Amino acid sequence: MANVPLLLYPQDKPKKETKGNGNVCNDCIQLVTDLQEAVRNNSTFVSSLIEHAKEQCERLGPALSEVCKGYIVEYSSLVIQMITHMQEQQPQEICNMVGFLCTIMVEEV
Repeated sequence: MANVPLLLYPQDKPKKETKGNGNVCNDCIQLVTDLQEAVRNNSTFVSSLIEHAKEQCERLGPALSEVCKGYIVEYSSLVIQMITHMQEQQPQEICNMVGFLCTIMVEEV
């Protein structure tokens, strides 16, 4: 999972900023915005993300690696459904649902 931020925040892409209540809220909105964009524009993004997560399980050592992979197999279809559903909601709404209480929408720079 160490390389996930590079997948979600390409260096050549202009950044968006928010006027929110702190970095956590801003980061959540940016993450959700980037996830929605990646799902919309890259048909293999979700499956690639899941495969990458499985690869990262190897870093946990032999005992935890299998448990980690088991969780990914068990919950990946739910994650795909959630990511797909997220396309219909604003990033701010999603961040509010997980408890960040973001009150200002993302603005283009």
